[in-house]
Amino acid sequence: MPIYFGRVGSLVIENRRTSEEQAEEHVERQAREFEILKPYLVERGLEAAKNAGPTASAGAEAIAPARAAGASRVARPAGADR
Repeated sequence: MPIYFGRVGSLVIENRRTSEEQAEEHVERQAREFEILKPYLVERGLEAAKNAGPTASAGAEAIAPARAAGASRVARPAGADR
């Protein structure tokens, strides 16, 4: 099962007793957090692809456009170096 489906299911459970406005704010908060972390996550993906060897070159090629779009400026979140 893809992680995405698990995340959607979790989101439904987390918001099953909230109003529509509260649920929307929850989603917006998560979207803002992702935007903050996106450069860091892209960099991690590039590093993982580089360390995985030649079989991962397709993954690195898929991530490269994000780097060209400005993801090369990496702001690591607190505790990310663990």
